[in-house]
Amino acid sequence: MRQSDGADLLGTNDPRSADIGIIYVAPDDTRQSVLTAILTQERLHRKEIALVLPERNNAFGRPVDFDGLKEMRRDLQAQLVVIAPHGSSPSELARHRRFSVYSSLETFAQSLHEEEPEPGASRKGRVFGRRPKATEADTTASTSSNLPEEETQPPPAVVDATPAVPPPTAHDVNEVQETPQAATDNADDDEDNEIEFPLVTPPAHVEDDVTQPRNIPVQADAEPVVESTGSPAGARDAEDDEEKIILIPPPPRLNPAGNYPVPVGASAPGVVPPANAHYPAVYVPSQQRYRRWWIAIPIVLLLLVIGFFVYRPLLDLIFVPQATVAITPVSKELKHTYTLTAVIGTPDVALPQVQARLLYAASGTEQKSVNASGTAHIPAVQAVGTLTFYNSSQRPQTVPAGTVFVSNSGEQVVNDDTVTVPAGTPPAEGIAMDTAHAVNGGSKGNIPALDLSTVSCCGTPGIIVRNETAFIGGQDAQTYTYVEQSDIDNAASALATKLTANTQGMLMKQVQKGEQLVQPPQCTPTVTSDQSAGDHSSTVTVGARVICTGEVYDQRSAYALAANLLATDSTLNPGASFVQVGHIVTTVQQARMGANNAITLQVLTEGIWVYQFNANQISRLRNLIAGKSQDDALSLLKQQHGVDKTSIQLYGGNGTTLPSDTNHITLDVLSVSGLPTNAVP
Repeated sequence: MRQSDGADLLGTNDPRSADIGIIYVAPDDTRQSVLTAILTQERLHRKEIALVLPERNNAFGRPVDFDGLKEMRRDLQAQLVVIAPHGSSPSELARHRRFSVYSSLETFAQSLHEEEPEPGASRKGRVFGRRPKATEADTTASTSSNLPEEETQPPPAVVDATPAVPPPTAHDVNEVQETPQAATDNADDDEDNEIEFPLVTPPAHVEDDVTQPRNIPVQADAEPVVESTGSPAGARDAEDDEEKIILIPPPPRLNPAGNYPVPVGASAPGVVPPANAHYPAVYVPSQQRYRRWWIAIPIVLLLLVIGFFVYRPLLDLIFVPQATVAITPVSKELKHTYTLTAVIGTPDVALPQVQARLLYAASGTEQKSVNASGTAHIPAVQAVGTLTFYNSSQRPQTVPAGTVFVSNSGEQVVNDDTVTVPAGTPPAEGIAMDTAHAVNGGSKGNIPALDLSTVSCCGTPGIIVRNETAFIGGQDAQTYTYVEQSDIDNAASALATKLTANTQGMLMKQVQKGEQLVQPPQCTPTVTSDQSAGDHSSTVTVGARVICTGEVYDQRSAYALAANLLATDSTLNPGASFVQVGHIVTTVQQARMGANNAITLQVLTEGIWVYQFNANQISRLRNLIAGKSQDDALSLLKQQHGVDKTSIQLYGGNGTTLPSDTNHITLDVLSVSGLPTNAVP
């Protein structure tokens, strides 16, 4: 069941929305719950309460249900409107009991828009619970009786007038029975046998296809009032206390051309009544008669009040008082945090423990070759060797360091040290040796052996120099590429990122339904390369492999174990009369890794326990409040164990005292909603 206001029909900006209540009845709603909803809307001071009934429902599907609703309507200030499908059982039962019935909310909303009052216009209601009657003829008669005889002239007849109601469509014809009468209220139940004369229908336009009948009077918008001419004017002045006779023409009855039926509200020709037309006489009481009635009304009301108090017991027998009592039981929310342990192996529920598992995933090795980014320059290197000096003269000779010698190939070499060559002893020569190097760097300085031979030295013909061995070590200048550490790291990072994502996916596939990782997977890459940092190489090939590990615990078992601990916790249980409703909500607040791969879990548990009334307690409560006043009954109920809130609705009786017969007291214990379940994958 859902309750709303007129904003569903008129919008939130319409000031009439607050005066309209709407009750959407579900097929399985009980009759008592719907009656309670009607009383709730009554307390909101609704002027109209729309009851939306499905074709099949448990609340109002039998004649006795609507008889009870009709009886309840007498005590309501608001007007009850029934919304039910056209031709359905609820629609027909409600219409037979003079309820305002609509086939849909759209039809009801359309009627509200059509009845919207113009600004400044006042809404006229009934007097003493009766419908307002047509007042044009009465006003005309009253006015004509108060004016002087010479000023009373009949108004001219209207030959052609616009119909007050447009011609109905086929849909309107089907909805004729669903349109409530204007200003209908709860007094309709007292008017089942009341006979009302219809208002005179105003004339319509003359159509070409309608044959105008002859000598048929038609009343126009302002119907002329004709006084009886049976006595002269002087005689009528002397008879103020007598009743006056006013002739009112009857409504026209027209037949269209071709004898076809005319729809309700269709155009009809206007005809001027002939001067010799005869009309039925209607008696209108004089002003003195009205004054007598106004004196009699207070006397009648006084007699009714006296009779109400004198015959009150008799009224109670006819209109049996009923009471509906609604009790909201006491509810308590239990909350506690329990510590659980997830272990590898077989868990012990008594400790309490749940299952944990280790996860492992490894990728294959992938390689990637990249260019080396390091560059360096090597300058030219001078060749080195040994020079041998020979002295054939009779005295020693000195060769200063840095003496330049030119080889047969044109390369220049110099000695490194100052050398003294001893004098020769014929036939032997003096010999001395010294290190030397090429003047210019490069491989050209690597002169072969004896590239220096019989070379005179130092301007002395007796000294010669030779290189008995080749010069070596001379290298040309060069620029080369080498491997930097960043080359290896960048290639390894790209491989590790790709492999880590794939390996984590492999690990997550091992997580079973109801399990939860205690922390994100731990992934470690292993990197290899065919070149080390600083090696002279233009490329380097890097290989990588990733290993991921993790640990999960059985979250579903942890939630179930914590919920069972709360349900069986004797230190928190409110008592045997309380029952847990809804679900116990569990939340893991903390998961911490410990020694031996054990996981410590902090689980918060919450639940709601509600007091339960048994049949004996309900019977005792009904006996307790039987015959008590409404205020005393409310006070007594609030003092009872297990009662949180209560409300009482009275029907019939004096409106302030509960029935003495407990069979006429309905006591409903309202349900208290529990907590919603927390979804576990």
